[in-house]
Amino acid sequence: MKKSEFVCIIATFIAIILGVILFFSMASTEGKQDYFEGRVSEISDDYMVITIDSSYEKLISKLGETVKIEKKDVVKECDFSKFASNESVRVLHSGINSKEHELEHIFAIYTLSEMPASRPEKIERQY
Repeated sequence: MKKSEFVCIIATFIAIILGVILFFSMASTEGKQDYFEGRVSEISDDYMVITIDSSYEKLISKLGETVKIEKKDVVKECDFSKFASNESVRVLHSGINSKEHELEHIFAIYTLSEMPASRPEKIERQY
């Protein structure tokens, strides 16, 4: 076997191994959602500011008492005009970007009155 063929086989093997590792690391976090609840303190057509409920002390220590969410950052199409100032909401997201101290992947924002009586199994409160 030539040296170039051997190098090609090794490179392919390494690429396959890395692909498998990446697949399993993504699969382990896929579908995981965190949430927090709070009240709308400011609202416009393009963004809303939510005051995080005081029971989420760990989240508040990472983000502060309020979080600004821009409409363009919400995955599920969200009509901000349906929210009112001081309304209780739940924000579904995938976690916190620790470097930038902001929410990652905001999936949806719901009023608490919209929430079903039983919560989906995959939503976890981690704060």
